[in-house]
Order: sequence, then structure tokens, then C-alpha cells
Amino acid sequence: MTTLCFCTLLVLGFVFAKELRAANAQDDAQLANKIKSAYLYNFLKFVEFGSSKENKANFDVCILGVDPFEDALAKIATRKAKGKSVSIRKMLDVSETKSCDIIYISQSKKLELIPVLKELNSRSVLTVSDIENFTQVGGIVRFFPHNGKIGIEINLTRARQSEIQISALLLEIARVIE
Repeated sequence: MTTLCFCTLLVLGFVFAKELRAANAQDDAQLANKIKSAYLYNFLKFVEFGSSKENKANFDVCILGVDPFEDALAKIATRKAKGKSVSIRKMLDVSETKSCDIIYISQSKKLELIPVLKELNSRSVLTVSDIENFTQVGGIVRFFPHNGKIGIEINLTRARQSEIQISALLLEIARVIE
């Protein structure tokens, strides 16, 4: 009987540990999304867009593809940056992104990344993603895991070509590639 109880407890322990790891992974993903959404908001404060966007009344932060952020971006839409209101827009096709200032390209667009960037790189728009090699193929800012935190990598050449000036304060905390 004791062996049966011990085995039952052992199995329950493994099941609970697996559920706990899954819950921790979900909590980690939610925390990562909150951090990334805070970065997206703060990019508005530390980036200057080309002259074609100077007179816009608000900033449009757009999510291209499946939205990984859930509700993490909701707080951004209630804030202002540089005296302008911020709107969050979600879209599935790059043709819908004409008014966007920042475009987060989700993992769901990974297979379409090169044509998407080809279209976006002709505009003054800050492209952001966590797709691997994003900055090497023409994106401007990539989120990447770094020592248990979220780091940012910036393609400074691509930013300049898009008429985007990035503050030295932001560049100090980023891994810069040219």
C-alpha cells in the first residue's frame, strides 16, 4: 500500500511539475510581451522619423501578422509620446501599413519577411521584430534573448536609409550592427 501511495505521489509530482513549468513559461511569455510593448512605446520617445511624418497628429504602432502581445499593448493606446496620442492597429497584409510609424512584424510573417521588408524599406517606418536574423535581412530593430532578459539589436545603416534617427541613449543599450 505504501508503495502505491508513493508511486501515486511521485506521478502527481511529475504532473504538477510539468503544469508548473508550463505556467511559468506562460508567465515568462506574458512578461516578455509586456517588456516588448514597453520598448515599442519608448521607441516613439527615442526615435525621430523622416520629414514626411513630422506633421502627423498621432503615432500609429502597427502589428503585422498574428498579434503575439494579447493585452500587453492596451496601455500604450492610453498614453502620449512627444505630445501625440498613440494608436495600436493590427493588420494581416503589408498593404494596410501606409500610415504606420512603427511596425512590429510577428513570427507569423517569417516566411514572407523578405518581400515585406522590401516594401517597407522604401518608407520612413521603424520595423521591429523578434524573428531571428531580422536585422541582417533589412529590419531595423530586433528583440533577442540576452542573459535572461530582452535585448535589442539595431541595424543603424537600415535606420539611416529609412530616414530614422535613433537617440544615442537608445543606441547605448543596444547591440548595433552596420
